[in-house]
Amino acid sequence: MSLQDHPSERLETLLHALFDQGLDAEQGRELDELLRADPSARRTYLQFADLQANLERHLVARNSGWTGDDARRAQDHLLAQAEPTTAGGLTSSDAVMGVTFRLPESTDTASEQDSTAAGPSLAPPLHSGSPLARAWKRATAFRSSPMRWAALLALTLSLTAVIWSLSHRTPTAILVSAVDAQWDEVDAPLHPGDALPEGQLRIGSGIAQLKLAGGVTMIVEGPAQFEVNSRTSVSLDSGKLSAVVPHDIKGFTVKTASALIADLGTEFGVEAEPARTYVEVFQGSVRAESVSTETGTVQQQILTAGEAAEVTATTVTMDQAGASPQHFVRSLTASTAQLDVVDLICGGDGTTRRRGVDIDATGHAGAFVQVGAIKGDRLYHRIANVPVLDGCFIPDGRIGSVQIDSASHLFAFPATSDRSMENICTGGPIPAWGKRPGSSLLAEYATPEHSVLSMHANRGLTLDLAAIRRFHPGTALAGFRCLVGNILTSAPAHAKATLYVIVDGQPRLQKVFSNLDGLFPVEVALGAEDRFLTLAVTENGSGINELGTMFADASLETGGAR
Repeated sequence: MSLQDHPSERLETLLHALFDQGLDAEQGRELDELLRADPSARRTYLQFADLQANLERHLVARNSGWTGDDARRAQDHLLAQAEPTTAGGLTSSDAVMGVTFRLPESTDTASEQDSTAAGPSLAPPLHSGSPLARAWKRATAFRSSPMRWAALLALTLSLTAVIWSLSHRTPTAILVSAVDAQWDEVDAPLHPGDALPEGQLRIGSGIAQLKLAGGVTMIVEGPAQFEVNSRTSVSLDSGKLSAVVPHDIKGFTVKTASALIADLGTEFGVEAEPARTYVEVFQGSVRAESVSTETGTVQQQILTAGEAAEVTATTVTMDQAGASPQHFVRSLTASTAQLDVVDLICGGDGTTRRRGVDIDATGHAGAFVQVGAIKGDRLYHRIANVPVLDGCFIPDGRIGSVQIDSASHLFAFPATSDRSMENICTGGPIPAWGKRPGSSLLAEYATPEHSVLSMHANRGLTLDLAAIRRFHPGTALAGFRCLVGNILTSAPAHAKATLYVIVDGQPRLQKVFSNLDGLFPVEVALGAEDRFLTLAVTENGSGINELGTMFADASLETGGAR
């Protein structure tokens, strides 16, 4: 309800009735709803209350012979006696801050009119249980007093306290920040610092970071439907959220259709679907419980950092793959100026320094035994289990351009043997290359303080930049940077390869190199609209032997807010 539903004339009519002859029950409910719903209506009410209090005090002073100081002392006494409001411990005297009660100067003679005749006829109570109803009740306690103006002033102070509490109470949750968040069925746009409306909320798309009154921080990723029930309770009907719970907050829960997730001091993510809930723990631990309204039975499981589980109405099943930072948005800004590409390839968010994942020629990522020679099939293979990896391929331009990403961009590679060797590897010991002579570069960069991505000639790997931006949605990706060289420094000088860095089907860098070039720097700028980053290496007329290529300390540079 708003002033559009109740024109200002109607509001003024209700306020005049309130302070003149009183309101009936229906009018009281109408004013109650209007004051709750509309800030401008509350401001108008305060102006009316201020004016009415001044007039009443002035009349009492005239009819009783009181001085202005007498009236002020009476008002101070009433303020001191007023009951506290329920708004965070504010007293009525706190609540009327900013409302000035002034006694107009007057030299008029005292009126013959009886002061009790001029007093208001108090209205019946508003709907049961409302703060305004309690204010009416307190005000009616003064009705038997010969000073009817006291009842009016008490009413003014009580209702003013209620209005103050409605305007200034601490919200259950506020919007901290957002990236492209589209809120459905919200009356007005939400901006950082705004209190979240009560009830069910839906984000059609985009991402929003929220802070609950208790201190819990959540990131909700659209599309999602949820409700903040209290400072320590959230219902998630659908979609994803991640939560960081301070150690001093106890009992925070996320309820879905099939599960109750209870925090035990942690950072975790929850994805809700109609029949299943997926939970992953990044720090600390949670208790995951199944929720069955039919059987009444409860299954539960304690999950600790790095663990994940699927929860249905009757079961809690551990996911052996464990938690993946790439499943949930956990930050709206990058915490570092560089995102580690090897960490991203290994399932991290670019900051967790993961290592050791292999990628085979058919689009699977995991820990595999090296396979020796590989024959190409001229197909582009999607990689399903690592979100930032779009796919891989073996380039061979003998029969035309080659697909290099899931958007069907093509690239005209030169003719190759359509063969390669070994899996694409990240960090750690790489058996096939580690045993070869002249692999000192690989040994140096396969250490914890560095990173290495290795692939033999005639291989291609494509990263999905949009998926990477999702982890840090408020941050721009400004460029790709690494060192490139032949792993085998003892390879003959004629063993040459060609490096390609391609963005959305367009070459950004193409360079022929051999072991004589050592490690050379690669820097490629990225724009906000760039989607797919492809790294590829082909033989350069010398066959595939001795053409192991390493990408050392590969990183994506972050360029501030996008």
